[in-house]
Amino acid sequence: MPNYSFHKMIIFPFLATTIPVLILLAAFEVSLRATGFRSPVIHAKMFEVEVNDPLLPYSLHPGYSGDYGGGSVSIGSDGNRVVPLPLGIEENNFRNEIVVLGDSVAFGQSLDDKDTIAANLQNMSFTRTNSSWIETASNTTT
Repeated sequence: MPNYSFHKMIIFPFLATTIPVLILLAAFEVSLRATGFRSPVIHAKMFEVEVNDPLLPYSLHPGYSGDYGGGSVSIGSDGNRVVPLPLGIEENNFRNEIVVLGDSVAFGQSLDDKDTIAANLQNMSFTRTNSSWIETASNTTT
């Protein structure tokens, strides 16, 4: 067996495996971008950075409407995510109120307003009561 130094025995196999993996990853990234795949765009306008609460680094910007994480998001004037009402339902027809608290799952990360947990709860409540809607609001502090 030839007299290899310790560095050559470690560095050469490492480079021989790492470089092809990096080339494959770069080719995969280029192919994804060439086919139109993009990571979801996060708009900084959705968040208020100057919050008077020392425990919260940011809050949702009231009145925001746009895309966030791949879904269409609307934030109401109270700073909660808007749950859209179906046609024919008036806002003053609410019997109870449910507040959904949590992280990105409760907020509905990457989901449209109509597909969130709060929207599904609202739809289920109307199906069961058949008379009035339960108002839902979604807020997160992640």
